[in-house]
Amino acid sequence: MSFVDDHGFVREPIDVFISYNQGDAGKVAIIAELLKREGLHVFWDKEIPAGVSYTDFIGRMLDLSRTVLVCWSPAAVQSEWVVSEAEYARDRKLLVACVLEPCAPRPPFNTFQRVDLSGWDGATDAESWRSIVELIKHRRDVALRAESAMTSPPETQPAQTRSAPEPKPKSSVLKRVRSIWPVLTLIASGALLAGAHAFERLGGLAPCPLCLMQRDWHWGVVGASILMLILQRTPFNRPRLATLVLGLILLGSFARAAFHVGVEEGVFTYVCAAAPVDLDDLSFDVNAALEVPSCDEPAWTLLGISMAGYNALISLVLALASFAAALWPERKS
Repeated sequence: MSFVDDHGFVREPIDVFISYNQGDAGKVAIIAELLKREGLHVFWDKEIPAGVSYTDFIGRMLDLSRTVLVCWSPAAVQSEWVVSEAEYARDRKLLVACVLEPCAPRPPFNTFQRVDLSGWDGATDAESWRSIVELIKHRRDVALRAESAMTSPPETQPAQTRSAPEPKPKSSVLKRVRSIWPVLTLIASGALLAGAHAFERLGGLAPCPLCLMQRDWHWGVVGASILMLILQRTPFNRPRLATLVLGLILLGSFARAAFHVGVEEGVFTYVCAAAPVDLDDLSFDVNAALEVPSCDEPAWTLLGISMAGYNALISLVLALASFAAALWPERKS
């Protein structure tokens, strides 16, 4: 806080403003000089530049003051200037008072503590004088800290870098996989069954006995998956055991499909028997020859792999994934 006076001089904050009556100027001059020797920035009205407004300049200097030292004397008690300056200091909690000559300041200043300098001879080591100096210096130091806090730039907080999300514990991932595994196996086996029936009904590819046996295993997966989804909402839910059971069923599906591939490749021998005739089916032609699709001749291939081959591959992958999800050790937290 500062201002430029009428002569272009920049006025900075002052440590102590001395308020007094002109009749006490001789003693106040000594006080002002000794305070300056203490390293304090002092103002009293003898330092008002010529040609400036007395009232305006005094008001500005009061605003710049960290302490107002009011020097009471019989003449000062009667001075409206001193009293008004004391009121200003009281309202801003800047008041420090001393007594140059015995007197009784008017209320409320008679209730404020005053340092008695009436018998002071100008000694800088006098207890009364030291108490005034220390009090003014304390007020200055407090004001300097407050002013520094107001003018210093706010401390910048270090930028918070967005850290990578912590990986979820492996145990929680396993629990999630086990909970949804029956859904995945239900979809996979359901899709394989739907494809097989589509080849039969729409493509006219009749299944051989080994093909029908492979379907049974997938129907087993469908039924087990549905049962395990139901048990998830009961106290009997055992996700790890359920995943292991599904893996075993899928392993059986792989074994049956792999055997069929072996028959197709001539590794194994299998005699395809005719399917039993439903005598209640009135559309059955008793005179028609029974044709049983051959198990050793693939009805359809893609990239050299038969339907039994694809079934074996898919069943094996699902079985291994089931065993991994069921048997993988959980990380202890």
